Amino acid sequence: MTVESVLEELGLSKMPEAPTVSPGELVFKEQAAFQQALDKEFPPSFLDELPDKAEKKFPLAQLNDIVSIRMDLPSSNVISGKLIKRDETRAIIGSKWVRYQDMAKESSIFLDPTENRRQREKWMEMQKTIFLQSRKIRAASLQKSIMKMVMEEAGFLSIEDDEDNEGHWTPALKAVNDRLAEQRKSCSDRLYPQILQNLMQENGFIFLKTQNQWRPSKGEGAPSMMEKLKEKLN
Repeated sequence: MTVESVLEELGLSKMPEAPTVSPGELVFKEQAAFQQALDKEFPPSFLDELPDKAEKKFPLAQLNDIVSIRMDLPSSNVISGKLIKRDETRAIIGSKWVRYQDMAKESSIFLDPTENRRQREKWMEMQKTIFLQSRKIRAASLQKSIMKMVMEEAGFLSIEDDEDNEGHWTPALKAVNDRLAEQRKSCSDRLYPQILQNLMQENGFIFLKTQNQWRPSKGEGAPSMMEKLKEKLN
């Protein structure tokens, strides 16, 4: 296996360099990038803007406004006129007193300050809950992708553990060197028996099956032969 094939296997386009970022710096960088990305998708300012949005969604009629109110009655009458006065239970539209409880829901929200405030608060609480839950869910997946980006930019790779299939981060350069060492050992283990046999026979050694070992018939001894074998394998 060549260096190029190892790089391809590990998903690298070139030989990596040793990481120059300390673990503490990596943690700080990851946290900053994560917070920035999360705030971009779910800006905290969203919560500050809710009161203004609620006011636009549930406007409240002001005194002297010209209003049209639909009644929640069998006749479904519509009453129009200037809002002259109002109290906790009713309002004067034109020359008529109209009770909030007799109005259709959307009309009572429009005219009754108490109901209007209740609907605004209810809507804001619902929007806040949705926002915070969505932000929390997104944070879980976003943190993984941000971690991957930061670690890979810093020269690390996620290597799966055969025991639990959970990845752990290791320097990419170390991963390449470890893989090359594994391949070299595998190649050495595969070639060793044949190289040993050829070398021994070329130098006058014979294999004694009864003793399961090579013995010199003459000439060089075993120590010098082992040095030659090491040279062959290297």
